[in-house]
Amino acid sequence: MDFIIPPRSKIIPSRRRFLFRAGMKDDPDIPKEIEKRLRLAAETGTKLADPLIFCEEVPVTINGVARQFLPRRLQGSNLVRMFVSSLGKAIDEEIADLSNQNKVLDATLLDAWASESLEAVNTWFDRVLRGKYGTATIRFSPGYGDMDITRNFEILQRWLPNDKIFADQKTGILRPRKSTICLIGWKIETGLDNE
Repeated sequence: MDFIIPPRSKIIPSRRRFLFRAGMKDDPDIPKEIEKRLRLAAETGTKLADPLIFCEEVPVTINGVARQFLPRRLQGSNLVRMFVSSLGKAIDEEIADLSNQNKVLDATLLDAWASESLEAVNTWFDRVLRGKYGTATIRFSPGYGDMDITRNFEILQRWLPNDKIFADQKTGILRPRKSTICLIGWKIETGLDNE
């Protein structure tokens, strides 16, 4: 399994996406007090984020990942690259602290920034993989479409075991919260039948 620390420059979400996630438009007339809190959320998130990725290449075979385990969108693949990304627990703790202090707006803005930051990390790594290995399926995460979120637990146990990111066995919810499991499929010509 590969361990990757994304460059700090890749954790910064676009302002437009951050604002959209926070329920706002990128409007030049945002009140100064809100603008100040947006900057604070971005600065806090940038300071607290501890991004990391664990990645594994898994063949679609009896000994790798079974075809029936995969979502429909990845069914034509014979190789899947699975990765789990996270911003670490410090951001989760800060969001919880802000909420406990009834600083709801600040907690919401930091949560929105962190969600978009994690998506920026995933998009960056997706591009890295496609640049290295070529055309692939869409990036897919458990909890969407026809792959239940509870699959997160099995994926972490079987293919991405680590001591930083965990999944609840019953719900599949990841801890730290700002973590995501992604799967991308490739059809590699090997000359062998992987069925």
